Amino acid sequence: MDFDPYRHLAHAWGVMDEAAVEVHLRFRGEAASRVRESVWHHSQRLIEHEDGCCDLMMTVGGTREITPWVLGWGADVEVLSPAELRAEVMAHAARLSALYQHTV
Repeated sequence: MDFDPYRHLAHAWGVMDEAAVEVHLRFRGEAASRVRESVWHHSQRLIEHEDGCCDLMMTVGGTREITPWVLGWGADVEVLSPAELRAEVMAHAARLSALYQHTV
């Protein structure tokens, strides 16, 4: 048997392996400190900024699984690329903003 599941899922964020995509995220504040503490993906690269921010770049298999993880950081992360992930996060933020415009 030539199938190697580790090789097949090499870029996966979780268990899905879609087309590989380069994700570039900028973290601020406490989130930047937390990001520095862990290895989130074997392909990750971290760039430090003098203002305390850090950029996390990694090549993952698609954005479907990583999107909820990115959203979990709230306003402490900015998606710099890919454009489709940035658009998804922006749309989610717009829906949240509209939801909280209504008074209870």
